[in-house]
Amino acid sequence: MTVLKDIPVNTTVEIDGTNSAYIDRDVLSAIENFRETARQRNIQLIFLRKGEDYAQNLAGQPHVSSKEADFEAYYKLFDNNRNWVAEKLRRNPHFFEAAAQQTPKFLFIGCSDNHVSVSEMTGTAPGEVFVHRNVANLVVSTDLNLASVLQYAVEQLHIQHIIVCGHYGCRGVKTAMQNEDAGVVHSWLSTVREVMHKHDHELGALETEEERYRRLVELNVIEQVYNLQQSSTVQNATTPLHLHGWVYDIHGGVIRDLEVDVRRDFAEYDTIFRYQVAPEGLRRLAGSLTQAPSIYSVSTGAGPIIAIPPFDADAALGVP
Repeated sequence: MTVLKDIPVNTTVEIDGTNSAYIDRDVLSAIENFRETARQRNIQLIFLRKGEDYAQNLAGQPHVSSKEADFEAYYKLFDNNRNWVAEKLRRNPHFFEAAAQQTPKFLFIGCSDNHVSVSEMTGTAPGEVFVHRNVANLVVSTDLNLASVLQYAVEQLHIQHIIVCGHYGCRGVKTAMQNEDAGVVHSWLSTVREVMHKHDHELGALETEEERYRRLVELNVIEQVYNLQQSSTVQNATTPLHLHGWVYDIHGGVIRDLEVDVRRDFAEYDTIFRYQVAPEGLRRLAGSLTQAPSIYSVSTGAGPIIAIPPFDADAALGVP
């Protein structure tokens, strides 16, 4: 406290506690009290402390309960924030002003389960990427949250690239593979199970469960890019949009571009989905049905589209 009291005005003070196994709460209190008075004297304080193991070390102290340790971990988030702000301002006094003026060119649709922030994994500054996350990075036509984000990104922010990014080790995809009833998320993951059944032959040809798991992560990303391409917002966009499918490796940190080509990869889809449900029955869409698939439907927002065996040229179109 004596040392801190004698710090001259208009200086920067860095207290490095990263090698401390435990910091007494009286010391913490003294430092935080100094932080308050330092602002009045134009003193910038940078207080470095341990991260994830801090609360564990604190909980190991005999006079600190686990409940108190949990709150110490919570309050440390604010410490981390202050340190982060100080470090950013030390490097660039105008950092936050610049971040507030960023105009993003990318919309990133990722998984809530991913362990790394988009800015870290792509080396981008705050504001450069518009981000939406949900379990298993799904693009579902009935999801108003995603639909709102997508419309705002395209029509207001004039996004140029939309990225659907999955990741190996996705617990959402794993839950869908296990097909266990996990409450609301079980219903949400029905989209992933549909992808799994659709590619059952390809997945079944793989030798190990881990290979099937990783491949389903990739197939799910590709399917969500297709759903994205079919959305009314993307279809009606007045400026060119580039759609991408990525997979992030949480163990190696590497991003893999699946190189999804909307026209090439979804050509088969276009030959199947040719009849749309209308009040008067089935309305034939442009193009020809070149295959004879089983009957099933897909929701597109404008109405379900039915895949059915081809009709004879003179046959009446009725609801199957």
